[in-house]
Amino acid sequence: MARIKNKYGLTPQQELFCQYVVDEYATDTRGILVAAYRKAYNCRNDAKNATHYTSASLLMNNPKITQRIEQLREERARLATISRERIISDDVKILELDPLCLWIEDENTHQWRMRYLHEIPKEIRRLLKFVRNGKRLVPDVDKDAAKKRLIDVLGYASTDINVTAVGNVSGELRIGFDDE
Repeated sequence: MARIKNKYGLTPQQELFCQYVVDEYATDTRGILVAAYRKAYNCRNDAKNATHYTSASLLMNNPKITQRIEQLREERARLATISRERIISDDVKILELDPLCLWIEDENTHQWRMRYLHEIPKEIRRLLKFVRNGKRLVPDVDKDAAKKRLIDVLGYASTDINVTAVGNVSGELRIGFDDE
């Protein structure tokens, strides 16, 4: 009886193996393959690594598997880019948000009041964080958090690096700069 295969021509275990390889549950290539093989095929950990590495290597020689792994990696890279772009876009919108859009002049009393939630446009509500003030939910614009996220995502966050040298060492340490 033939095994069931997905649209990529892989068995369920082979598909899982591909996904686990892309997830990289270990630090080196050999460890990744062994960990992915063990998880996909429900192997015991007491077997020798060499045995599982041999089986995983045989799977990696299958062109369908290498093609599927490449597809999964491309898909993950595309999704990561979309997520990064979304974070940047939302944080820029938060920073540009005018707090007055949360307030409105009451037609009857002609006094300023905070808008009710249903009066705030949906695209602005999506950017807000709501905090409880007594019995009411009050919109909060956390521009400092948006700034911090933008700095982190764009790679402008600074970190201290302690460099110690033994002997006569000279030069410069450049991180995050082009050669020019």
